Amino acid sequence: MSVSETQMHLIISPKIGIAALSLLLGVLLVVLLVPRIIAEVLMLPGNRVLPMMGDAKGPTEKELALFIASRQRSLPWSGSARLRTDLGSAQLLQLRDVAGGGPRYHEEMAESLKILREGLARAPGNPYAWTKLAYASLVDQTPPRRVVPLLEMAIRTAPVETPLTFARLQLCLIEWDYFPASSRPLLNKQLRLAWAQSADEITWLARATNRIDPLRQALPEQERSTLDRRLKGPEQR
Repeated sequence: MSVSETQMHLIISPKIGIAALSLLLGVLLVVLLVPRIIAEVLMLPGNRVLPMMGDAKGPTEKELALFIASRQRSLPWSGSARLRTDLGSAQLLQLRDVAGGGPRYHEEMAESLKILREGLARAPGNPYAWTKLAYASLVDQTPPRRVVPLLEMAIRTAPVETPLTFARLQLCLIEWDYFPASSRPLLNKQLRLAWAQSADEITWLARATNRIDPLRQALPEQERSTLDRRLKGPEQR
């Protein structure tokens, strides 16, 4: 029993369609992966510097420049939020050594803040990036009404984040009067967490920023007498 040409055509056509679809999907996959691969390759020279970014010593000027250059080259090839927050943070770190606050400083600060915001817009759940953005915005003389929401996001994205407790609270205490009343429960909880983490540190910080009353009000009744005793002693940190 022979197979007619029509029957052969019906058998072959679906196979051709499946093959064409497979080829199309393969091409699409390559097109999507190529930019990511290029970005990863371009980032390689700076990858060894990344662990140094969080160290107290930090990278050298040369290492920091290498890291920034590798991320800048990768930027056009990647939509990664982490790439942008890392680059913005590194550029802010580099600006510590730019003296005078002239046009170059303000131009580079604006670019660093822009990139950091782009990263946070893509992935807003990064409390460290929000904290850096708040600090840099304050240094850049951004109005308090625009700094306060950044601090709130820094806290809300990770209310209990031990390494950030005092870094965030320092700015919160400085800008205390600009927080709306609705934010006070959030701030009071942070003050209590800081007290539990280091009563000496938060007492010193509250005294340095002239915010003893907010700290006292945030503490449980039984802890307020302990605070008063600490305040009678010499200032310590």
